[in-house]
Amino acid sequence: MSKELTTLGLSFYNNTESNQSDYEMILVMQIFIYGFICLMILFTLLNIMNMMSASVDKRKKEFAMLLSVGMSHRDIKKMIFKECLVYGIKTFIYAFPVCVFVEWIMFRQVSSQLMPFAVSYDAYIISFLVIMCVMLFTFKTALSKLRKQNIIESLKEA
Repeated sequence: MSKELTTLGLSFYNNTESNQSDYEMILVMQIFIYGFICLMILFTLLNIMNMMSASVDKRKKEFAMLLSVGMSHRDIKKMIFKECLVYGIKTFIYAFPVCVFVEWIMFRQVSSQLMPFAVSYDAYIISFLVIMCVMLFTFKTALSKLRKQNIIESLKEA
């Protein structure tokens, strides 16, 4: 068909090739964007784990002192669980308005006027739960190190 149109001197536009190249460009962009997002998530999780482990390592002497005056490992676990909960809630309270604002800006850049803006609460709830799980896992691993430690040796360290 394209040969016949060119022999008649008519021009044509091939939508199939255009759609295929657009699809390939979108696929490449998605790969880069999702790769970048995965890297950011990985770095964020590693940063949270590093921060929490450093916090527990820094407080070894404090935990040893609490154990020496009669606090049980169960009480320390409860205390750290509550700290973890406070960290997670504070993070959510500080980050939620910023994230909604960024989501709104991105929505305004991409969307048409036909669709109203809606906050994606499911994504925020899932991210909050993931952060809480990461914090709890990090504190648990740090506490397992503390359990193996001798109280007297911990108090002697400067």
